[in-house]
Amino acid sequence: TGCTITETHSGPDVIMIDPTILRGRPLQNKMQEARNAIKSDPQDPAPHYFLAKAYLMRGDLDMAEHHFKAIISMSPDSAGPYYELAQINIRRGKYNLAVDQLEKAVEIYPQFQEAHHSLSKLYEKLGKFELAAVHGRIYMELRRKGKPK
Repeated sequence: TGCTITETHSGPDVIMIDPTILRGRPLQNKMQEARNAIKSDPQDPAPHYFLAKAYLMRGDLDMAEHHFKAIISMSPDSAGPYYELAQINIRRGKYNLAVDQLEKAVEIYPQFQEAHHSLSKLYEKLGKFELAAVHGRIYMELRRKGKPK
């Protein structure tokens, strides 16, 4: 479906989309493949993830949200979709909902660096500086642990 998993860019919370299919006919073809895959196996979250990311790239937040929610209904213990929904809600100005989704993401996957970073920035924006500092420290500690020695 155009999803790639690499050691460098993927983990339990992230699947990258093959950059050679980001525009035009190749993207349309891959999106149709993903729709067909959903029809043949509605419980497979991978094509939903691909479509959600593709819709995000196109700026269609409603369709992206639909597919991320579908993934959560199939795989509620997956942190990535909560993070992605939070990013959508941040763009929409729904900060409290985004906080809830990011908190769920780090509850599921406590080492989720990007989610801690987003929480830190969002709490800062909301004037909750102590919580911003907590998540900022967690983010920095996770980054330090992840760097090669």
